[in-house]
Amino acid sequence: MNQPIQNQLDYRGDATFKSTQFGEPGYETNGMINIPLLQDTLAVRAVGFYRNEGGVIDDYLPATDTAPAHVQKNVDGEESWGTRVALSWQPTDDIRVSPSVFHQGTRVDGSGYWDAAFRDLTAYDRKVQDAQRNNFTLAALEASWKFDRLLVSSSTSYFWTDYNTVEDVTKGFVDVGQITADQTQLSLVQTHGRRVSEELRAAYTAERWNGVAGVFFLNERRHFNQNYPNADGVSPDLEPELFAGTQSNTENQLAVFAEGTYKLLPDLELTGGVRWFRGTQDQHVRFFSYGEPDIEDGNASESAVSPKVQVSYHFNPDKMAYVSATKGFRPGGPNGVVPTAGCADDLAEHGLTAAPKSFGADQLWSYEVGSKLAFADNRLTVDTSLYYINWTNVQQTVLLVNCGFTYLGNVGSARSQGFELELAARPIEHLKLTATVGDTDSKFTRSNADIGVLAGDRLPLVPHWTAATSAQYSFEPWGGHDAYVLVDYQFQDKVINGYDTDDQKSYSLVNARAGLNLTPQLEMVLFVNNIADARPQLFFYNYGDAGLLPPQQRQDILTGRPRTVGITFRYRR
Repeated sequence: MNQPIQNQLDYRGDATFKSTQFGEPGYETNGMINIPLLQDTLAVRAVGFYRNEGGVIDDYLPATDTAPAHVQKNVDGEESWGTRVALSWQPTDDIRVSPSVFHQGTRVDGSGYWDAAFRDLTAYDRKVQDAQRNNFTLAALEASWKFDRLLVSSSTSYFWTDYNTVEDVTKGFVDVGQITADQTQLSLVQTHGRRVSEELRAAYTAERWNGVAGVFFLNERRHFNQNYPNADGVSPDLEPELFAGTQSNTENQLAVFAEGTYKLLPDLELTGGVRWFRGTQDQHVRFFSYGEPDIEDGNASESAVSPKVQVSYHFNPDKMAYVSATKGFRPGGPNGVVPTAGCADDLAEHGLTAAPKSFGADQLWSYEVGSKLAFADNRLTVDTSLYYINWTNVQQTVLLVNCGFTYLGNVGSARSQGFELELAARPIEHLKLTATVGDTDSKFTRSNADIGVLAGDRLPLVPHWTAATSAQYSFEPWGGHDAYVLVDYQFQDKVINGYDTDDQKSYSLVNARAGLNLTPQLEMVLFVNNIADARPQLFFYNYGDAGLLPPQQRQDILTGRPRTVGITFRYRR
């Protein structure tokens, strides 16, 4: 985030208004002010924003005995706001202290999922609209001290979050026959968390070598509460809740790291680094399933060393090539709540009588060779890389389809290989062109038949091909007024769905914008996002044909925003 600037009064702001096809309009505004308080010593910077994103999903409610069929329009609106205040105290040229506080709130009404088998951007018979409320506060203190070639810096932060949701899960319960179509099943979730972290590092720069070393610490506490009120309500013959549970987690992390680069020759550099990590987790679970109590406690403790090495050669200041090898590590931990009574059939399909109480660490080795080349005074730049990744004990969420719960498991091993190519060119003075293309071939190399993972299967949600290109032309329509026109295109190949054997389709998006400086301080930008009004499949879920849901509700889909036209005004001092 931008820091306050000493001895400079600065302020700027913007306002955006936009209209979305088939949906409600939206608007947003941002503002910033930087004020020097004491000459050369103290400054403050304050930022605020507000965003209102109109809904685009309709809810179709079929006729009942008491009401005709009708449609509730645009049920998935979103509103967010936030502010950040930061101070910069610089008592000397070599010391700087920067405290800051950032707070943000988000309110979402209605789910972004719609029933693709029924009608475009329409949910079928969703009796209760989902809701999300999320607030967080981040307080931080950054400090740095410079001693000749050595820079010592500290970053301390405190993060607090409160997250609440109401989710309509009726479809899953109707599909497996646990409730009837005229009933409504809700899931109520409350999550609270706080995190304290500290990183202390020292960076040194010399003529032939430079390096950084430091230590990192984190302490985090999370509390999760979920409640499934009985769809029939409270009655003498039924428990008021078919499921209620709490889960508390405590996590501590400690890491020590160092990395340095040494010039073996004037144009040949060797970089080496290492990170030692140790983490501990404690978990306490208390829940009632169908009135039966269950207690699950767990803990985990792991440590690992992750090395890195890279050799790079600079042919000249504009051209270099490199080769690197890096090890990555992700710790395991205790698993969440999976009620054995309600999920017994699903667990049996996976060869289990109970969900695993924990999951192990996964790790990978990544090997890469690449180059960064510039030609004709940087009028053409070409960045390339080839990579190979070997991933073991892959952590993946396992869905228990009928009861709706999930757990984390180590599902096998995988490898990923591919390339990336980035181009940027200025063929003429006012025209800038960019293009990127990437190919990723990711497959499991070890089977886990219990959950349907076989060697040779593609990794979920990883596209084979991705590409993007843009063209920007800058010009001066009349004296003293700069303008530009920008068009960009993005492509993503099909991916296998995370919980399904079907593919999410490939998609393309085209956007355009044009900007004009009306005055030295005021800019106007016109934009059109998703010009072709595409419906990219960002995620979907198919319900099995053998279930009890009507055909209109058999495919949930999450998509991007339809074609949106808007205007932005930006003011700067």
